[in-house]
Amino acid sequence: MLVICRLLHKSLSQLTDGAKLVENVRKRLASLREKLLRRIDARFSHADSNPPAMLDNISSFSDVLRHYLHVRQEAIRMLLVRNDDGSSNALSAMRVYVSTLHNVRNLLPKQLVDLLLRLQARPLVDDEDVRELLDIDLDLDKRFLPEEIRNFIPWLRHDALQKPEVEATLRTWSNAAFSTFLDGFKTSLGIHRELSTVIELRTQILGSWLNGPAGSASDLAPRNFEDLRSAFNRRLKDLIENRADQLGDIGARIQNAVEHSDVDGPDSREDLWDMTAVFTNTRHGGSRMKAAIVDAIHGRRSAQKQVLESYRTWLSHVNEVTDIVRQLKEQKWNEDLEFDDDENELDSRGMELTLDDPKFIEKYLADAITTAFRTLQEALQDTANKLIGESKEHKVPLLLRVVRDIRDHLPAFGEIGSFGLPIVVQLHDVLARTASVEPLRQLRQHLDRQSQVHLAAVVSVWDGSPPRPVQPSPAVFGFLYALVSAMVEKGADLWTKSAVDRLKLHVRAQVAPSLTASISRERPQQLKAEGIEEVEDHADPALQKDDTEVPVAEDRQDRQDREWKETRQIQILFDTSLIQRALLLANGRDGEDDLDALAKKLEQEIDLPTGASDRLYKSVEEYWKRSMALFSLLVA
Repeated sequence: MLVICRLLHKSLSQLTDGAKLVENVRKRLASLREKLLRRIDARFSHADSNPPAMLDNISSFSDVLRHYLHVRQEAIRMLLVRNDDGSSNALSAMRVYVSTLHNVRNLLPKQLVDLLLRLQARPLVDDEDVRELLDIDLDLDKRFLPEEIRNFIPWLRHDALQKPEVEATLRTWSNAAFSTFLDGFKTSLGIHRELSTVIELRTQILGSWLNGPAGSASDLAPRNFEDLRSAFNRRLKDLIENRADQLGDIGARIQNAVEHSDVDGPDSREDLWDMTAVFTNTRHGGSRMKAAIVDAIHGRRSAQKQVLESYRTWLSHVNEVTDIVRQLKEQKWNEDLEFDDDENELDSRGMELTLDDPKFIEKYLADAITTAFRTLQEALQDTANKLIGESKEHKVPLLLRVVRDIRDHLPAFGEIGSFGLPIVVQLHDVLARTASVEPLRQLRQHLDRQSQVHLAAVVSVWDGSPPRPVQPSPAVFGFLYALVSAMVEKGADLWTKSAVDRLKLHVRAQVAPSLTASISRERPQQLKAEGIEEVEDHADPALQKDDTEVPVAEDRQDRQDREWKETRQIQILFDTSLIQRALLLANGRDGEDDLDALAKKLEQEIDLPTGASDRLYKSVEEYWKRSMALFSLLVA
C-alpha cells in the first residue's frame, strides 16, 4: 500500500494545481513510511518473531540481511540494558540470539528469493493481500487509477545471496552479537543476590542454548559456550564467597557478646528447677520446654543464644549451596532436545554442566568456608588472648560454649575439622586453673591442720587387723568435693573429656608438692609434750621394731616419733592413691609425674608386706566405687 500511495503521489505531483494537497500527501507518506519501518524493526527485534511473517517484512528491504541482523543485535543490547526484570530480559536476549541464527540459516537465501519472485509475478494492485484491504475497493476504483499504476510490477533491488555468503555474514554477526550479549549479561547477572535465582537463570539460558536446533547449537563457537559457563560460575563463586564471608560478622558478634557479657548478672545462670513459666505455658506443646531445658543444661544465656541463632542462619545459607550442588548433579540437559544431529557434542556439554560445574562449585564452597573459618578462628583467638591478658578468666566459659556450639554444627565442606581446637585447649587450661585454685588452697590449709591431729584420731577410723585406712583423710575428701563443686559452679556442661583431662593434669602437678610438704613435717612439739600414750595402743605391729634392734641412744620418744610419721605416711599413701584414681586420665598419659613418684616413694619408705600393700590398694578401689557418684565429673 505504501508503494501504491507513493505512485499516486508521483502522479498527483505532475498536476499543475493542487500543490497544497500534494504536499500534505507527501508528509503523510513520510510519516507512514517511518511508522512502517518502526513496526518492521519491532517485528525484527521480537524474540518470538514468526519466520514467514518476518519474510513478509524483510522483502521490502534491499539489504535485508544486514539490516535484520543489526536490528536483532540492537534488540539484544536493549533487553539487557533494562533492569526491570533481569531474568526475563536475559532469557529473551538469548532467545533473540539463538532464534536469529536459526531463522537466517533456514530462511535465507532460498525462501527470501522465492518470496521476491512471487511479488514480481503480477502487478501490485492484483496482489491478494492488497485486494483484501477493506479501506479501498479496487474492484470499483481500479479503473480510475492511471495505467502505469494498474500495471506496476515492483522491482526489488537485492543481492543474489548465496549460502556461503550468508554463513560468513552470520558468523561475523554471531561473534559481535554474542559479545554484546555477554557484556550486558554479566552486568545483568550482577544484580542477582540469591543463589536460587542464578541457578534458575542458568538452567533457562543454557537450556535455551542447548535445546535449540542442533544446526544452530552445534555450529556455535565452543568458546562462547565456555564463556557462558564461566559467567555463571564466577557469579556463583562471588555469591558463595560473600555468604561465607558473613561468618566474619558472627565473629564480631561473638567478640561483642563476650566483651559486654555480665557473667555475674541476673542473666548469668538459669536454674533448671526454677523455670515455672516455661513448664506451665504449654500453648506451643513441649518444644518450648524442651528448648528451655537444653539451654539451661548447656548454660546458654541470651547473648550466646543470639550468636548461635546468627550462626544457624549462616549455616542454613551454606546448606542451601549444598542443596543446589545436589540439584545440579541430578539435572538432565538432553532429555527435551528436539534435534539430535550432533548428540555426542550435546551430551559432552551436558556432562560438563552436570559433573564439572558442581565440582567447581563444591571447590569454591570448600575454599570459601576454609578461609572464613580460618578468619573466625583468628578473631576468637584474639578474644581468648584478650580475656587471659586482661585477667577476665571469668568470661572464659561463655567463649568456650560459643566455640562448642559452632563445632557441634560445622559444615560438611572445607578443611575445618580442627577449627577452634587450639583455642579450646588454651581455654581448658584457664578453666582448669581457675576451677582448682581455691580447692588446692584449702587442701594445703587442711593438710597443715591435720599434722596437728592426735594419732589416735587418725587410726580410729582405720579398719581390719592390723588396722589399715579404708577412707581418705578429711583434707583429701574435702579437696575432691570442693574440686567437683568448683567444676559444677563453672558449669557442668563445660567439662568434656578433654577439659577434665586438662584439669587432672594441672591438679596432679599442683597437689603433689602439697602432699610432699605434709609428709616432711615433724611431729608437733605439743603432741610430744602431751606424751602420746595411745600411740602404742593403736600402732601397727608391722611397724613396731624389736627394742633390741633400736640403738641404745634411742629412747621411747624417738620411737613414738617414728611410729607417728610412719602412720601418717600410710594414711597419705592411701590419700595419694585415691587422688591418683580420681585423677586418672581418660585418654591415658605418657611417663611418670610427681604424684606417681610420690606414691612410689611412700611405698618404698613404708616397706609394707606384699599382702598389706595389696589390701591398701584394694581399699582405695572399693572406696572409689562407693563414692564415685559424689565426684561424677571426675570419673574417666
